[in-house]
Amino acid sequence: MLHLLTLLVLLSAATAAQKNSIFLLAGQSNMSGRGGVTGNSWDHFIPPECQPRPDILRLNAGLQWEKAVEPIHADIDVYATCGVGPGMPFAHAVLAAGRVATPVRLVPCAVGATRIREWARGTALYLNLMRRASAAMAEGGKLAAVLWYQGETDTISREDAVAYGGRMKTLVSDLRRDLGDPDLLIIQSKISSMPHRNSFGPTEEVNTTVLNSINSSQLTALHINLAARTPRSKTD
Repeated sequence: MLHLLTLLVLLSAATAAQKNSIFLLAGQSNMSGRGGVTGNSWDHFIPPECQPRPDILRLNAGLQWEKAVEPIHADIDVYATCGVGPGMPFAHAVLAAGRVATPVRLVPCAVGATRIREWARGTALYLNLMRRASAAMAEGGKLAAVLWYQGETDTISREDAVAYGGRMKTLVSDLRRDLGDPDLLIIQSKISSMPHRNSFGPTEEVNTTVLNSINSSQLTALHINLAARTPRSKTD
């Protein structure tokens, strides 16, 4: 598990020659953000580390850049109520470290309750991610990284949990090939240690396969502890 400082050094190298720092945000509800959501209602509380600032932009559903304001996935993960997620705290953190070019450009793509197989090459989610990535890079610049926060729904069946590592490795390979960067940085978070409400058991089996995929796929692991910084995102 790499510390944040090591991660920021990698990000600095990835973006030093680029005019933009572009980050794809993909996965399920913990990425799209459920912080502050109860039932179908968001409390509209935005912590300091999630506040908007002029040097953090997001690509909206219409493929236009705008100032990023929580909930940044509201027009992407449209079948659920979105709240605070990890994208804005991440952007604040990398800007505070002074390791990336400005502005930081976030490209929300996450959709709640999705299994990793729904992100496989050729699926609707994968094709949408590619479409949004292409739009994000149209004005120049290069992707700095893909932030991936997903896996709770893959704990519902043991078959999905066991297959997670292999599916993740395939996804990483496909992303790097289709985005034209064999060294594209993939930042992957461990999922919550609390089991999904429909899970067959603890989520550690998925986390084990996540870590195995990291070791064999040269991914970068980052455990985003929202509980310490923002209201913890809920599983779907």
